[in-house]
Amino acid sequence: MKPVQQEPLTADDLLVLEKLDAAAAKICSAEDDALLDARVEEVLRRSDRFIQAMRDLDAPPEDWRAQRKRQAAAIRHEIAVRAAELKQCGVRKPIAQAREEVARRYGRASGLALKKWLVRNR
Repeated sequence: MKPVQQEPLTADDLLVLEKLDAAAAKICSAEDDALLDARVEEVLRRSDRFIQAMRDLDAPPEDWRAQRKRQAAAIRHEIAVRAAELKQCGVRKPIAQAREEVARRYGRASGLALKKWLVRNR
């Protein structure tokens, strides 16, 4: 069995760990047992929510078609807004140029490739 390599912690992970450490420090300074138990429960709930959120990020979306449709709608809106700006500036073929700019931003090969992807994901 290969040893599992852990990915480096991101800035968000470090922030959450610092918050958990701060909460643990508060627990250590508590004198009342009831207060101590309540704080322990609170820290456990927070860490469980954090772990669940991390699992949700790794899991594929349940309805990937709906997610792609939402993404396609957002891209279409972005193209329309950029095309309107370009049209006001007097650029020839503003829609084609807007599509090219947005395609570069989303990692597509060209505006035509983005257009085909948008048609497939209506």
